[in-house]
Amino acid sequence: MAWEEYVRGLTRFIGDETARLGIERTVSHYEEDIKNIIMEYPETINLAKEVRRIREESLSQNMYLLDKLESRCKSLGIGFYLAHDGDEALKYISDILGKDGSIVKSKSMVSEEIGLRQYLEDMGYEVWETDLGEFIIQLARDKPMHIVTPSIHYSKERVAKLFSQVFKRDFDPDDIDGLVRFFSSFIRRKYFESDYGVIGSNSVGVEEPASLLIHNEGNITLTYNTPDNLVILTDVFKLVPTVKEAIKIALVTSRYAGYRVAGYYDIIYYKSLIERGKNINLVILDNGRRNILLDKDFYEAALCIKCGACMYKCTIYQLVGGVFGGPAYPSGIGVIITSFIYGLENLAPSLYTCLLDGRCVEACPVDIDIPSMIVKLRSKYIHNVRNRM
Repeated sequence: MAWEEYVRGLTRFIGDETARLGIERTVSHYEEDIKNIIMEYPETINLAKEVRRIREESLSQNMYLLDKLESRCKSLGIGFYLAHDGDEALKYISDILGKDGSIVKSKSMVSEEIGLRQYLEDMGYEVWETDLGEFIIQLARDKPMHIVTPSIHYSKERVAKLFSQVFKRDFDPDDIDGLVRFFSSFIRRKYFESDYGVIGSNSVGVEEPASLLIHNEGNITLTYNTPDNLVILTDVFKLVPTVKEAIKIALVTSRYAGYRVAGYYDIIYYKSLIERGKNINLVILDNGRRNILLDKDFYEAALCIKCGACMYKCTIYQLVGGVFGGPAYPSGIGVIITSFIYGLENLAPSLYTCLLDGRCVEACPVDIDIPSMIVKLRSKYIHNVRNRM
């Protein structure tokens, strides 16, 4: 991203009072919620330390887990695809889906990373996001501003206006229940008209292949249960030996995301879906991730559990939202992860926006030292620039 374009994005967001107030409200609620959650569940702190160990051990045997998962999936008759980059993942998915059809899709940062929805729409598929926040982003043709709450920058007034423009009827911004009921009714019809479901995974247990999913709206359950054909899109970092480890990660993720307990924790055993006649395909994305594992300076970035706590605490994020960070993953951790996906050159503006104040480290349940990695990335960037001179 060019510096001029980045500065325009910053200026535009800072001038958007509605977006800034949306983030301020959410951050304020989060700070109160996380304080109460830790007081109510003090064991969460030790559980987070255990989750870091689980992540470290799982990543250390990543290739073994990947090979084992492939073998287990193929023995069940599940399509298994390892995509080395985003283009390969898109090609696999389009080959799986065929020429046309209707798709219901759950929120997935990996799908955001590869531009899946836009790609499928351009290919002629009818695609609907089933998470309300992502649905708002889809209608607005906007980008998510947070990995947990994608429409954090949309007020009820802005949502009502958007719905009115798209659906050609009046919506009362003060009737939030009415807005939600309309969305639920609209998207429910789409489930039963769909040919395919596309979901992500918070974690994938390998021993007895299963996906664990965290959600609050019940939409994911319908997304994988209603269509006959299911595509599970995830990344190589999500693999853990068993569902037991996945559950521990899920508890820490949801609590540090600001929920005492998430609305739903779904454990989908692939074998049970196959026995019910579902056609399942699993697409696992690398896209530079295993290069992170090989780089001791940035290895910690692979430990991220995508709870979003660091973003709520980030001084810059509170000012400019997801303008700071990568195209899919906002804030400082997003800069680090994205540098391995898209290359460091595209991230220089965000790289030098970080204040290095360490608030993200204090918030992170698995103690990822984001500022020290940002400093190393800056050094790497300067080295690259000098080599071109």
